[in-house]
Amino acid sequence: MPPKSKNRTEWGECVTCNKTVSFRDFDKHQVTCKGDGKREHGWFENGILFAEIFADSGNTGENIKLPLSTRKSLVFMSPSTMKLAGFSIGQPVVLNGGHVYTVWPCDTTPPAKIALAVEIQEKIGAPTIVTVESLPTPCEDANQLIVSCSCSEASAVEFQKYAIHSLVGAYVTIGSSLAIKYYGQNVSLVVQAIMGPASSEHTNNEAESQQLRDLSISSEQYLSGTISQYRDLSVSSEQTKSDLSSLDCNSGDVSLLSKSVENIDLNDSESVNNLTSTPSKCNNDSQSQRSDDRDLLVSTPKSSENMKSQFCTPNIKRTTSTGQKCNKFYKITSKTKLMLDGKEDGDADEDEVNADTGSVTLEDIGGLDAEIEMIRELIQLPLKHPHVFKSLGLSVPRGALLYGAPGSGKSSVIQALCNDLNIHSVIINAAYIWSKNPVESQSKLETAFTEAISKAPSIVCIDDVDAICSRKSSQNETDRRIVTCLVSLIEGLNKGKGAEVVVLGTTSKVEQVDPALRRPGKFDREIEIPVPNAIHRNQILSKMLRGVKHNVGTEECKMIADCTHGYVGSDLKSLCQEAGLLALKRHLGEVDVGGNYEGDVMLEVSDLKQAMKTVQPSAMREVAVHVPKVLWSDIGGQASLKQKLRQAVEWPLTHPEAFTRLGIQPPRGVLMYGPPGCSKTMIAKALATESGLNFLSIKGPELFSKWVGESERAVRELFRKARAAAPSIIFFDEIDALTSERGSAGGSNVSERVLAQLLTEIDGVESLKDVTIVAATNRPDMIDKALIRPGRIDRMVYVPLPNAETRNDIFQIRLRTMPLSDDVTIDHLVAGTEGYSGAEIVAVCHEAAMAAMEESMKADSVTKQHFQTALSLVKPRNTPDSMEVFTNFHKNSGLHSVK
Repeated sequence: MPPKSKNRTEWGECVTCNKTVSFRDFDKHQVTCKGDGKREHGWFENGILFAEIFADSGNTGENIKLPLSTRKSLVFMSPSTMKLAGFSIGQPVVLNGGHVYTVWPCDTTPPAKIALAVEIQEKIGAPTIVTVESLPTPCEDANQLIVSCSCSEASAVEFQKYAIHSLVGAYVTIGSSLAIKYYGQNVSLVVQAIMGPASSEHTNNEAESQQLRDLSISSEQYLSGTISQYRDLSVSSEQTKSDLSSLDCNSGDVSLLSKSVENIDLNDSESVNNLTSTPSKCNNDSQSQRSDDRDLLVSTPKSSENMKSQFCTPNIKRTTSTGQKCNKFYKITSKTKLMLDGKEDGDADEDEVNADTGSVTLEDIGGLDAEIEMIRELIQLPLKHPHVFKSLGLSVPRGALLYGAPGSGKSSVIQALCNDLNIHSVIINAAYIWSKNPVESQSKLETAFTEAISKAPSIVCIDDVDAICSRKSSQNETDRRIVTCLVSLIEGLNKGKGAEVVVLGTTSKVEQVDPALRRPGKFDREIEIPVPNAIHRNQILSKMLRGVKHNVGTEECKMIADCTHGYVGSDLKSLCQEAGLLALKRHLGEVDVGGNYEGDVMLEVSDLKQAMKTVQPSAMREVAVHVPKVLWSDIGGQASLKQKLRQAVEWPLTHPEAFTRLGIQPPRGVLMYGPPGCSKTMIAKALATESGLNFLSIKGPELFSKWVGESERAVRELFRKARAAAPSIIFFDEIDALTSERGSAGGSNVSERVLAQLLTEIDGVESLKDVTIVAATNRPDMIDKALIRPGRIDRMVYVPLPNAETRNDIFQIRLRTMPLSDDVTIDHLVAGTEGYSGAEIVAVCHEAAMAAMEESMKADSVTKQHFQTALSLVKPRNTPDSMEVFTNFHKNSGLHSVK
């Protein structure tokens, strides 16, 4: 077997100029090393890479599985170059002393060369040689940046927040140019000034460091001069030893000389030979010896052996003390503040930020007086009087969990209390915490709590706790680690200054929060922020209209509050904003939107009423249905039925004191039953329109699902939304398909489970307040008896076939818009439709008009003959046998049945 070939040397250090070059550039370096001309290759010098830009940089890194935005900020170099320079993958490096990018290995990049994206080349000016060195450590965080910006909207708080969020993790120095995209626009930022944690201390330290560096340089120069004097002695080994022995050991020169000897590279064989007494192998630093070596390189072509003698094993001294000094860099964090250069008031941006996030006061919060007082006690006592708890031997309450519908004002209450009590607050949300790296998420949590403890007394506000710490059934490994970290941080607040920190959480899905956080010692109390009632909505509207020019009186504001059922605070804010736009449009009139106008815009009650048609309550946006504008006047007859429905739905809202005075509860629900086509569904539509309540319409089969448990979940979700939008009406059409009698042949396990869930929601532990159930069916005999007992569906109303009076009213309504000939009389039509339902009477009118069109498309009236034809086509479908079912059910249904 032939002997293994020796590994080829990748790098070599020139013994003449002490520069480390790649083996590929040995020939080029022999030419350029002679003089001080321009070098056409890369090299290492004093621990810094002087790299050439790779010509094919545009195609480098295309196969690397990284986002395009990340690849554009990478510096690609060969693994051997990274190894020699001591760079690790993903390490920040400095280009040309003023630009920080990330280094990344690439096999296609030649040694001593780097591949850069076009954007980086344009930014640094694309020089021939680029310096690459490690980022000086430690790198301090930037407290404040003063920048000049090319965006006209840079003064906006939203832009400044977005800019900082986009630049978190970036390293900057004075003069750094930063580029971000803001709403599709390229925005350029230039750093004018940077404020670190303690600028004055850094300045003093830098001055001291500079003095030490100057002293070190002077010592090195002295040592170099001393050593060169000894090297210039062209004597034998014995003479050199004799001269060295003649030195005065007490003078300190020996100590200086020993330090210089230690700096000699022992790995360099030729450097070792310099210590020997053989003059021919001495690598002199004198100018005469350098001149002889250069003449030799020019006059005599080098063989491979000579080339090896020209280059030795490199020894890279990783230091940043070069002629091109590296700038001081700072790291941008989420706490860094951004300010614009050229503002007269240096605190303008900070004031604007505070006005955006911290200007909410308790005076701006309406309808939550009781809840605010509970939270105030929880915060104020532990933070202002912690000694009281210690004297009583009680543990300080750690925090509270605020839950309620989205937009009900949970976060606003916390912020207003912090401002009112002048307490520092730390906001934590899912967007701030979440990261692909669990360690980074935990580090952010620990940083937030550390800040709160350092600035105690303070409050840690965790928005949307359910998004950060969900239940274990839906957790992954990262979620579990975050929950564990958060629990341990809250438990650790019992020591030292941590006792002056209170943790408040907000959530709209309290059942989704991990139970570990709902135990004593974490969130000790759970406070509900309810959906405001009419009185609270009136208070909220009054506070929102304080800063608006309006003509809305006290009674008118109360009327709007009464009509906005189910609206939360954010919905009322949207309502006022929409009303303001309508007022502006009304004021402008026919003038173009971009035109000039005079006078003040005043908000009117009509604007608020019009805005209510556009702005719907949040709880109804997923289930709200479009209710046709059906009025009681559009339904003929049925006066008794209309009265019973008003009693069940409208009386509890308009006369609640009467129910309280008599000690009774309003009816839970109404069941309308009767033959098909008797206007049961139409009556429900009129009830929704006339009452003005939130209307949820559900068909029986809509709640069924093929997945186990989904049907019951749909029922729970339906009633949850109805409670959130209370007062409201839930209308079940064809309820017999949903609640068939248990144990019947047509029943199933799914329908039985749905029925059980429905019974629990109507008459369970949790009261069904201000929610009325209205149901319709034409098969009352199939409904389970447990549903129609008193206390659940209290009243059952029989909707029979229309009598003569009702049929007369129906014909009057239907024929109002139909041109009739003189031979048509309504009494004749009423007599001819005995036993017809309301839907069949409408069909008769429709067929008569179609018959007139069949005779002539130019017909201008409907005659008696046309109605005779229609009556022959439309026959009553309700037979005496089918009507007997309703008659028997009406007789046996009980006292709560009303005809």
